[in-house]
Amino acid sequence: MEPEGVVHVLRRLLSALAPGGQVVDLTMSPPDEVVESAREILGRLDGSLFFPRALAAGAGLDVLTDEGLLTLVREEPVTVIVRYPNGNDVLEDIADRRYTRMPTALADRLAAVETECLLYSNCVVRTFGKV
Repeated sequence: MEPEGVVHVLRRLLSALAPGGQVVDLTMSPPDEVVESAREILGRLDGSLFFPRALAAGAGLDVLTDEGLLTLVREEPVTVIVRYPNGNDVLEDIADRRYTRMPTALADRLAAVETECLLYSNCVVRTFGKV
């Protein structure tokens, strides 16, 4: 969704949010996600198409903050970890993503992994209060 569309959706959300209610935003942030198995880093995904869009979408909340409709209550970095039974499950999940690319070398490695894989994503959690 384009940033203008995000602001429109957020305005609708605000109209339904009770006074003093909160909006929690979880946005992935650079660097690229890391795939690991058996405590070995297998590689990184390519988020070069994803991150600019994610950051632009997150800016929609900044627009509403600048307009005095929201106030930033809290912001903190977090690491989100997704567990997959094996490498093929990682491949299937990432194949469904539109703006994240799987490097060929990583795909080849994952195709051979039959043990649990972990996908680490850097994120920022921001909590906003309705003014």
